[in-house]
Amino acid sequence: MTWAEIRYNVGVEKTSSEPWIDLPENRAAWQAMDRVVRCVLRRGPRRSVNPLFLHGPPGVGKSRLVTEGITRLLQHDPQARVTRLSAAELGNADELPQPRQLDLLVIEDVQKTRGIETLVHLLDQCVARQRQLIVTSTLGPGQLPLPLRLTSRLAQGLVIALEWLSPASRRQVLLSRGPLPQEIVEFLVQSLPGSVRQLEGALTRVATLTETLGRSPTVEDLAELFQPDRQARLPSLERIARLVGRHYHIALEELRSQRRSREVLIPRQVGMYLARQLTPLSLEQIGAYFGGRDHTTVLHACRKVEEALTQDASLSGALRALQAELA
Repeated sequence: MTWAEIRYNVGVEKTSSEPWIDLPENRAAWQAMDRVVRCVLRRGPRRSVNPLFLHGPPGVGKSRLVTEGITRLLQHDPQARVTRLSAAELGNADELPQPRQLDLLVIEDVQKTRGIETLVHLLDQCVARQRQLIVTSTLGPGQLPLPLRLTSRLAQGLVIALEWLSPASRRQVLLSRGPLPQEIVEFLVQSLPGSVRQLEGALTRVATLTETLGRSPTVEDLAELFQPDRQARLPSLERIARLVGRHYHIALEELRSQRRSREVLIPRQVGMYLARQLTPLSLEQIGAYFGGRDHTTVLHACRKVEEALTQDASLSGALRALQAELA
């Protein structure tokens, strides 16, 4: 297969055995999706996984899994009644689907909802009428900036986190698209985040570059091609601080203040740790942003977070969620 041919194969959907389904990062989510499909097909009186809540950063495959599940459901039962909508569409209750008329309702990007009461009512109706519900989000129920009466309902079924693909899985995805030069595979594996969407987009760009050059690109060619992307992915200090503040319910001004109370100190240390991990900025630059602190304070904060990670599951989970959103 030539690079020109690869371009036309990128992103082709299969309805039977997409290789990304069997990757370790997706296995639990697909098993849950399979349970949902089987449950809808049985149309039994119980919904053992309701709602199914899939969460993870953009690009990890939430929509792909939902699409694959719906496709398989309709292959087995073309008459199945399925509605798929974005949570941003939930503002007008009069225009919403009626759960009694559905077999499966999918609500995507629930973090974007503005119709809180509408969504609560819809969730209650689906559960009461035993209509299967799938919800997707960039954040888990506990991290969503939504009222407890909503997040508790979202968490009452099965919650599954989707994560970035590991280097081994990224390599598997790339090789599944056709024979590729090893140096190109390794460059893409090491340079790109673990997203199937981004890997496929990268293959399209590399194929186009190959046609333009009239030869297989070198690692230097690829480094130049993807340099703007790598720079654009670096989060700013303000973005890091705002996300940390949102997670811990602390105002940005508080994180950048001189206050040292515990409710501000720990989030500030987390912000410093993430800034050191995710940006090329110096300790001095990070400290200056977080209240004019010196480099030794930043270094101490990073060490405190690293020590706590081995003992504090809550902190470890918060960092994973924040890193995923910043990736």
